[in-house]
Amino acid sequence: MQREAKRLLLAQLATSVVLYGTLLAVAVESPQSGLVGGLIATLTNAFVAYRVFGAYSAQDTSELVSRFYLAAIGRLLLVAALFAVTIIYMQPLNGLALFGGFFMVQMVPVFVPMARGND
Repeated sequence: MQREAKRLLLAQLATSVVLYGTLLAVAVESPQSGLVGGLIATLTNAFVAYRVFGAYSAQDTSELVSRFYLAAIGRLLLVAALFAVTIIYMQPLNGLALFGGFFMVQMVPVFVPMARGND
């Protein structure tokens, strides 16, 4: 994987942990739901990064495009499966924390470059 992808994944993982600590501090019921939501986002983004950048040589652009599409489809299926398993088996579950954590961590790749001043 590329160095930037690894950096973003680490930022997402750190955001998940900080979110969990914040939810614990404000006494939200079942703060682990926020952690799991963040980890779902991080794990599925790691899947995409691995599928796109793992063992790839930049010689064939059509192969890169197909890798992106296949990774995106795989990610959607993985997100759906992980949310389904979480909703079925995680008790107690705080839906707002679960989906809020997912959304917050999903937005990390948007805000990290902005915070660093990159375009």
